[in-house]
Amino acid sequence: MFEAAGDELQVVANDEGRTLIVDGQRAFGGVPDLDRIGERQGLTYVVRARRLEDTFWEVEAHPL
Repeated sequence: MFEAAGDELQVVANDEGRTLIVDGQRAFGGVPDLDRIGERQGLTYVVRARRLEDTFWEVEAHPL
């Protein structure tokens, strides 16, 4: 479980760096829990999280 603003999050890590998208808008900062999930996929990854209710999230991660 983690806390974050917004209802839909996406973290992309690639050769150009890391990008956080919150509810369709690029955002500053990060969500360390999503980064940890993504890092399990390798050096480049995408993690998407969708709020189901309160602090419950559906999370998927894929290598790039």
